[in-house]
Amino acid sequence: MPTLISRHLSWTVVLLLAVAGHAQDLQIKKSITVGGNVVSSTETSIKGARERTLTQSPAGNTITIRQCDLKRTVHINEQAQAYFIANDAQDDAAAKAAAMFGGTPATQSGATSRNLQ
Repeated sequence: MPTLISRHLSWTVVLLLAVAGHAQDLQIKKSITVGGNVVSSTETSIKGARERTLTQSPAGNTITIRQCDLKRTVHINEQAQAYFIANDAQDDAAAKAAAMFGGTPATQSGATSRNLQ
């Protein structure tokens, strides 16, 4: 009997991994209204290790792109035609461990900011 249970459990795990591997992208839409008027709206799309969020408000549109695989976040301001790239903060132990695992030297956190004009 234990063999049947463990075999069933193994097939369940394999099935769950197969379903997770074929999961669809996720999209979330949110609107904030005051007195029936839309004040701002946010649309978030998630695909793999990337997340893109578009926020529309009276102040203008901003786009935030979260790149988990590259460990950075890109902020784009359409009205100002500017962008800002911020690397994720890492503690020293995590940076050293990632460098040893990847075989590359550890990099320091930093940010880049530019105008698109």
